[in-house]
Amino acid sequence: MRLLEKRREARLARVACHNAGTATEPGCAVGVSIREGKPAVWQLRVVEQAPAREHAEFVDSARESEALARRLVLRELGAIRPELLGQPLRLVAEEIEDESGGSLQRLTGRSFGLAQGLAVASYVLQQPLRREVAALATIEADGRLGPVGGLDVKLRGLRSWASCVTTLLIAHDQELEDAQGFNVVRLKRLDEALSEALEIDVEAAVVEQLDEAERADFARTLFRLTVRGSPHVISWALVERLATRLGEQLADLELHWQARVAQFIASRHAGRGRPLPLDRLHSLPAALQLELVAHGVQAACDACSVGTDELIVSAKRLVEDHPGHAGTLKVLGALGRFHAAWHEHELAIAHLSRATECWFDLLSANEANRAVCEWLRILGAAGRSAELDELLDGPVRRIQQHPDTTDISRSFLALAAGRALLDVGQEERARDWLVRDYWTTRAVQQCRLRQLSRLGAQATPPTDGTQLALTRLDQGDLGALDALRANHPAELSRLLDLVPPTAVARWWRY
Repeated sequence: MRLLEKRREARLARVACHNAGTATEPGCAVGVSIREGKPAVWQLRVVEQAPAREHAEFVDSARESEALARRLVLRELGAIRPELLGQPLRLVAEEIEDESGGSLQRLTGRSFGLAQGLAVASYVLQQPLRREVAALATIEADGRLGPVGGLDVKLRGLRSWASCVTTLLIAHDQELEDAQGFNVVRLKRLDEALSEALEIDVEAAVVEQLDEAERADFARTLFRLTVRGSPHVISWALVERLATRLGEQLADLELHWQARVAQFIASRHAGRGRPLPLDRLHSLPAALQLELVAHGVQAACDACSVGTDELIVSAKRLVEDHPGHAGTLKVLGALGRFHAAWHEHELAIAHLSRATECWFDLLSANEANRAVCEWLRILGAAGRSAELDELLDGPVRRIQQHPDTTDISRSFLALAAGRALLDVGQEERARDWLVRDYWTTRAVQQCRLRQLSRLGAQATPPTDGTQLALTRLDQGDLGALDALRANHPAELSRLLDLVPPTAVARWWRY
């Protein structure tokens, strides 16, 4: 018995979350599991080789969660330490205490997800996590966090065996009955959790540890990431902050411009559209010019920019000079969206239909889907039922049935089709599309639920002021325009210059 006590004391002495005198190391985080209704507390640690026999191993869903967390972190932060990209980084778990008295050498379950992600990020950044933090949330492929089961039991284990832990990082929708003694921080995304868990700002931790050559490489990496685009970036807001801090440290004009482009594109994806800096465009190869012009047109559209004639002329000239190029088709899609925003419907549809057919010719149903979703939104908001039926029976069906179409593309398409049908008053057909539940992003799910709420009792009624105003407008209450005017005066004024008040709700959603 005395021998077991000595082993336990030695084990606890190595764990920073138990002993206030022990320093936290980079690459470590606290995790909790449940076995036979009792908690087991673990310290997760990143290793660069196969785990030793005395370490617990993640298996099944826990191994999948580990791989997902590693991919998410390395996609954005791997450029800081590129030597790690070829290393077989693994996470192991060191037992702090197990109330069940059993041997948990094979850990399963997704509830370690956030702790795994934070451990890998800490290791990459070589910055320790705050010693008082424990992370209890699952993680999804787009970086969003989800609730875990048995949280009250897990907190009992932290109270008993991780006395330094005073702050809990949990998902924003986690149910929690008793958190006495803990500071609870509710979060939606991995990047938010990383900012809470580190001793210093993420962008400071990243940029300040790089030398001049590494900063140059990182600027090129962020430029490539943003220009080429990725639907699974942890957080565009994080990329924006990284690019901003990096740009402040770069003296080379070309690299500084690349960092600014990355900053502006990430800002647009984060919902803050503004015109893109394209002053060095003509020095680039045609393929890169096309990519950047497509981003520039999209940014001008999002920012409702005036004085864009030169940009639009340049975009159309590039389209004609490089027919059939993949970048050209992205420009066509951006032009379609731009003209639709200014209610030049025929021009918009012409560009989008051309892009759709060319994407099909290039055997890319997922890219064709982007143009078709835009096309659907235009027809729905404009109330063009006959053309909407033709589109649904043609390109939409073709994309839905294509074997290469991903679930996330199908989810965007189902949302666009359902919303368009709802806009033209075909509620039953709209419902059929909106109840199709593919794997997708949280933003698409929220938008889908908002559309379902327009159908009645299929979802929780909206509580957001803007959504409530739009719902009232759907019901014919033009007094709701005052609510929109109070919160969005410039947007409403611009829209009323283009459409009658009765059409504001449809085009606002567009």
